Amino acid sequence: MSTQPGYTAPTVTVATALPKRGSGSAVLVVPVVTGSDKDGSPSVVGVGFLDAEAVGEIEVGLRALGAKAGPDQVTRLHVPSVPAASVLAVGLGGARDEWPADLVRRAAGVAARALTGVEAVVTTLTELHLEAAIEGLILGAYRFTDFRSAKTAPKDPGLARITALS
Repeated sequence: MSTQPGYTAPTVTVATALPKRGSGSAVLVVPVVTGSDKDGSPSVVGVGFLDAEAVGEIEVGLRALGAKAGPDQVTRLHVPSVPAASVLAVGLGGARDEWPADLVRRAAGVAARALTGVEAVVTTLTELHLEAAIEGLILGAYRFTDFRSAKTAPKDPGLARITALS
């Protein structure tokens, strides 16, 4: 990690439960896979921290938007039963029994890059692989701005807080 004045790494907190209502502008990042049904509707994986109502709302919302769960595909939606500003579903491809670290790391990086302007993230990707999910979020949020002028540098603060559910 760089210690230059232009970059501050996000702080990482590990939690055992979803934050309560009032998480403000935090975005919940959830992994989804291509469903086994004939239309390939996305299914949420790693649901240990979400209740059945929240999972159902996410899956219904993804179907309504025509979302796919292919690798590197993201869909952002509002889910009233989740204590976060919005939910970002990140695709992992097909379902599997074990999740390789590189697949989880890449999905987390894709999610971080898709969340421009978001300061706080809560993720359930960590249920699949804790270390890889955190690495991916940090690497995906990194911005090299040392040689950019004030005019061309990003105006938003970038990702500042990661809450890993584990």
